[in-house]
Amino acid sequence: MVDLSRVVVDVKAGSSEAGSKPSLPDHHPEMEGSVRPYSAEVEQELRLVTSKDVKASLTPHAVPSVRGALASAYSWLIKDVSAQDLLRLYVLTYGKEPFIRLVHSSLHKYPNPKYVLGSNFADVSLALEERLGIVKSFAAIDSLVKGAAGQAVQAFNIAMGYPEVEGLRIPPLKPA
Repeated sequence: MVDLSRVVVDVKAGSSEAGSKPSLPDHHPEMEGSVRPYSAEVEQELRLVTSKDVKASLTPHAVPSVRGALASAYSWLIKDVSAQDLLRLYVLTYGKEPFIRLVHSSLHKYPNPKYVLGSNFADVSLALEERLGIVKSFAAIDSLVKGAAGQAVQAFNIAMGYPEVEGLRIPPLKPA
């Protein structure tokens, strides 16, 4: 449905996204009041997921927040589809995933890291800009739980034959 040779991803990430090795630019008091881009690589992982050559530009931005990340991805359509078609595809793809919540028709139409903090949930949504043939995809996660620790527990559960959700069904600190 989309042109895999032209994908743009913009991520806003809190200071916990920088990892455990301290550095002055990533120290939260230093980040307060600033927004700055930094570099990251995404094409290798997208190739693994799609089994196709993907050309993507990723620009993460450090923002003055401790936890959470919000990703906005822009893809150009290669065929005509409606917003309903895209939503149906999202439901088919993510509807049975235990930690993905589609927020397209909820009170908050788009994901917000505030509503996933403290949880292993990823809130996702989309918007179609028909005039330009662009699909905008959005995802919010808690970069401490879903970003690292929750992934480790989830992978451990799967590897050891436990239910995938074991120990991870904790609701967000501020449910939507």
